[in-house]
Amino acid sequence: MKKALAASIAIKVNSKVYDPISAIFFYRTLDFSKIQDYSFKSFENGRLKDISIKVYKTEIIKNSLGKFECYVIRPFSKDGKPIFKNKGQMTIWISKKEKLPIKIEQNTSVGKLT
Repeated sequence: MKKALAASIAIKVNSKVYDPISAIFFYRTLDFSKIQDYSFKSFENGRLKDISIKVYKTEIIKNSLGKFECYVIRPFSKDGKPIFKNKGQMTIWISKKEKLPIKIEQNTSVGKLT
């Protein structure tokens, strides 16, 4: 039985590339008090995408660990195409002091995932 060889394509990229999960942790390195938006490249499901994030506001989030002042950010596609299935919007709350993701909310076709 012959094994199928996967096609290999090389793409030259002049910047860092993040998968969706590593991008969330990359946000920890950004100083949201000095920037309102930031762009980067993301690689998921075999596709390279240009992604931007925008800081919308600050908000207090309370959970079982305490109360956190957070930056509210949203990723979006620079070309206007939806990033997520069913045109879902993601919102991420990053704590100002600890720079940790405190809450992530994703709209889906069947409701909201938090």
